[in-house]
Amino acid sequence: YIITNNHVIEGANEIFVQFFRGDEKMHSVSLIGRDPAADIALLEAPILPRGVSSVLFGGKPRIGEEVYALGYPYGMRSITLGFVNALSTRSQFYFLTQTPINPGNSGGPLFNVKHEMIGLNTVIIPGAMMRFSLFIEYAEIILPRLMREKLVEHGAAGFSFADTTQMLPTFFIKHSLTYPPEEHGVMVTEMNSITDAARSHVRVGDIVIRVNNISIRNAQELEKRLFLDHRPGEEVVLTMKRGTQVFERKIRLIAYTSPFIKKDN
Repeated sequence: YIITNNHVIEGANEIFVQFFRGDEKMHSVSLIGRDPAADIALLEAPILPRGVSSVLFGGKPRIGEEVYALGYPYGMRSITLGFVNALSTRSQFYFLTQTPINPGNSGGPLFNVKHEMIGLNTVIIPGAMMRFSLFIEYAEIILPRLMREKLVEHGAAGFSFADTTQMLPTFFIKHSLTYPPEEHGVMVTEMNSITDAARSHVRVGDIVIRVNNISIRNAQELEKRLFLDHRPGEEVVLTMKRGTQVFERKIRLIAYTSPFIKKDN
C-alpha cells in the first residue's frame, strides 16, 4: 500500500508509481480509497521491488525537532532539512514546518531523526513561506476507513465555533454578548444560514456543552469528534447553553472541508 495526497491523484484516469530501487519501471497502481477533506489517498501496487522497504510511523512531532522532507519537485529527487515550527494551526490536523517544500513534494513523507514518518507533506502557502504536514496519527486513524470505503467523508457542524478565551472583546460587543463571558467554553461564532443547524435555531453566542451526551472541553475536541466519529448527513444532539438556559438541539451534519484552499502538487 502507498499513501499520498488526494490532490496528487484527483481526476486521474490511471495512476503510476516509480520505485527508485529495483527495476525503476513505471507501475500502474490501483486506487483503493481517498479522503478529500484530510487530503489522503491510498493506492495499492501489484508488486514491491526487491530492496524497497516500508516506512515506520512515528509519534507526535515536537516543536524545534529536526525533520527531513522527501519529494520529487520539478523532476528531481530531493531531501530537505528543517524544523517543526508550530503544532496548532488553522486546522488541528496539520502542523507547521520550515522545511523547504515545493510543488512535487505533496504526498511525500516528513521524517524525524529516527527515520520515522511523522507527517505527510501537504500544503504550501505561496509568499508566506509556510509549509504544512498532516499529522501521521490522523493518517493512521483514517487508513482503515480508506481500505473499506472508496470515498471517505467527515462530519462538520455547519457553524463556526471557537474557545471563548480566543475571542476578542469586539466580537462580544458586536453581537450584544456579555464580556467577559460568564462561562468559558466552545462558542458559536458564525452561522451558515442554509445548514440544518441554522434551521434548528442555533445562534451566535450559544455555548456547546455536549455532543450526544459526551462532554466537550474545547473547540479542537468538538472539531475532532465530529471529524473522526461522524459522517455528513448524520444527526447529532447538541447540548447547549444560552445565558442561564440549557437546551438541546438536533442537527444534521454537513461535509467537512479543509481550511486550506490552495495546495501544492
